[in-house]
This record gives sequence, structure tokens and C-alpha cells, in this order.
Amino acid sequence: MPRPPIGHLRSHAAAAELRRAVRELSSVQLVESQAPLLYAMRVLASDDRYGATVGLIVQGDELRWASIHGLVDLAIYGNLAHRDLAHAGGAGGDCELCSDGEAMWHNALIHQVVTDRGTTATQLHQRLRAVVERDRSIFQAD
Repeated sequence: MPRPPIGHLRSHAAAAELRRAVRELSSVQLVESQAPLLYAMRVLASDDRYGATVGLIVQGDELRWASIHGLVDLAIYGNLAHRDLAHAGGAGGDCELCSDGEAMWHNALIHQVVTDRGTTATQLHQRLRAVVERDRSIFQAD
């Protein structure tokens, strides 16, 4: 999946931080190998601050794709279980939780997860539906 370019505001924030770093560090005698590292540290810290401000997950959050995969599985599982419990298996027409769950299927995050796994959204849904069915039978047996 081709990655979209970094957004206009985000790249401008990083460029502004780089200009500040160049001004501030211009009077400091740096070993040639230190300068790129110091500039990169400043730009990355600035990018993390920008991301936190606008609600983005960025490098500094150290959130790995494996965690995202787990969160996606839990969200889908939870949505399917909610539909079974609250709406007898169907989506509630005016249910905010159902609407949010449906919207999740149509975003870049799901696309990236299924691409990473070499599967499809339908296969992912079917796998988690099977887990919900298995868990239902376990809990009903108690």
C-alpha cells in the first residue's frame, strides 16, 4: 500500500523546528557526526509534540503494529459480541457503537492490518466471528 505523503501542517512544523535548531546550534562547535543527530532529535521531538496536539500516533508513542493488530481484533470481537448481545446478531440502526464498528471497516488502519497479515477484511471478520461463536458456546455451557 503506498503511503500518503506527510501532511502539509506536519511537514511545516518539522521544517520550522529544523530552522530553530539550526539557528540555536549555529554558535555551538559540533563534531561533524553530531550535528545530524542533534537536528534529527529535535525534529522527531517536534513531530511527536505536533502529533500529540492533533491526536496522532507518532514514533514517540512507541505503539507497534503488533499492538494495533491486537486492538483491531479486540475492537472487531467486541463489536460482533455487542451486536449479538444487544441486537440479536444484527446492527442497531441508531446504535452509536454499531455505527462506530461499521465505520472501522472502511479506514486505512484495517487496510494496513489485512495487508500485513496477507488476508482480507472479510476473512478477518469471519475469523473473529468464529471466535465469538466459540466463546458463546463456552459461556453458555457454564
